[in-house]
Amino acid sequence: MLASLPVFRPWAPTWLVRGALFLGLAPGFILLGLYAGNLGEAAAYFGFKLTDLQFSILLYFVGIVAYFPLDARVGSYLPVRRYYSLAVALMLLSVWLCTLTTSLPVFLALRFLQGMLTVGVCSPCLGLIFSQLEPGRSRPVGFSVFYGTLLCSTPLTTIIATYSLQHYSFSTLFYVFALLQLPGGLLLFLLLTNNRLQPRKPLYQVEWLSFGLYAASLGIGAYLVVYRQSLQWLEDGKPWLLLGILALLAVVFVRRQRFRKRPFLHLSVFRCRHFVLGLLLFMVLYLVRSSAAVASLYFCQVLRVDAHQLASLQVALLVGIVAGVSAALRLVLAGTALRTLMLVGFGLLLVHHGWLYSLFGAPHTPAEFVPPLLVQGLGNGFVFLPVVLFTLSPLSPQQVPTGVSLAVGARFLGFAASVALTNFLQSWLRATYDDQVGLGVGPATPPLAPHSLSSAQDTLSLLRFSTDYFALIGCVLAGLLLVLLLVPPLHRQYTFRNHRP
Repeated sequence: MLASLPVFRPWAPTWLVRGALFLGLAPGFILLGLYAGNLGEAAAYFGFKLTDLQFSILLYFVGIVAYFPLDARVGSYLPVRRYYSLAVALMLLSVWLCTLTTSLPVFLALRFLQGMLTVGVCSPCLGLIFSQLEPGRSRPVGFSVFYGTLLCSTPLTTIIATYSLQHYSFSTLFYVFALLQLPGGLLLFLLLTNNRLQPRKPLYQVEWLSFGLYAASLGIGAYLVVYRQSLQWLEDGKPWLLLGILALLAVVFVRRQRFRKRPFLHLSVFRCRHFVLGLLLFMVLYLVRSSAAVASLYFCQVLRVDAHQLASLQVALLVGIVAGVSAALRLVLAGTALRTLMLVGFGLLLVHHGWLYSLFGAPHTPAEFVPPLLVQGLGNGFVFLPVVLFTLSPLSPQQVPTGVSLAVGARFLGFAASVALTNFLQSWLRATYDDQVGLGVGPATPPLAPHSLSSAQDTLSLLRFSTDYFALIGCVLAGLLLVLLLVPPLHRQYTFRNHRP
């Protein structure tokens, strides 16, 4: 009955509906990395430490992961129009409050709330995208649009932040986000009717306790990841207490899911080998994607590129993503095996890392980095859709919501692992470099003033960190390709024609 009720106004043309869905979807992803590439400017504006801002980014991700399993239940209580409009209004309010607060706890709470509201903004858009597609093609096309937009948001955020900070103060970034969110929000409010996509479900027996346990566990894990180096593990009992609380919360959460009639997450999905392997692929993929931030840091602090040059590099990445997602979608619809597509995608990422590794250190112009960034975009665009379909295709319709939620959680774990790895390598390599300079065995440098010497050491340390990080990620990709080639469970030749949502 609900399927026959129009969700959009009868007079709305298809092109306007699709444009409104894109404009409503994209800004939510942009908020994730709004200041991720400009932590120094953000720290100066808020007066917080860099580690506090890293923790706020992870808390934003925690809000997304923790609220995702509840979204379908809460979202079904209201019509799509009201639910989406309420989420957009609260999102804009929280962004405005971020420009006013100087309190770290308030800022962290707002970032967690923004993660939850991002789900409230993006999830209805994804459901509406699926509703506008043919049933047989909805899953690959819908996921291509969703993850393609997610991938494109990273270079778009970098371009927006670079140009905004070049001419305006840091607070302008939040107002730019509001301006980007308003057109899509207003358009969808005008185009949507008050009809529902799903039957209304009452808000009783909602697993708010499981939500709290899940969010607290992820939040403690994020805290330990970010502040690991500043915690005194041998002298102070605080980190061990947090680890104990984390383990206790995890045990209580798992036991609660096993005995609830309507669990927060259906843990039976872990009995599917392909799903577990898919989660591992998600984690590795997000760990690999972290090298893009390292490359941007290299461009800004070693090459000293200006805003226009950095924008041109990000445009190359953007073009590659669009081309890669489009090609992957066509090949999936044509029935190409997912393992083949994953091999091509991860192979392109390996080529990108080897290419940049060879360019680091020697004097090069920014234009010489355009081809490897184009290859990176192709690899990222090529690999996402096959990994998503490989992970979710073995699950039953009842298990798919849990599968999607855990896939989001796997991406959070991969992102958190990249933050931990980056922090560890930066501090370790800087300490090693300082020791070598103190012993007289480091790279020879001419006599410099103290501030110049510090700047030169920072540059050399970042150069060494970039090369070592890309070498490490390259080894991870080489190992992953061997696994894809040799592990029998991954030989499953899933094709689009053999699957229906």
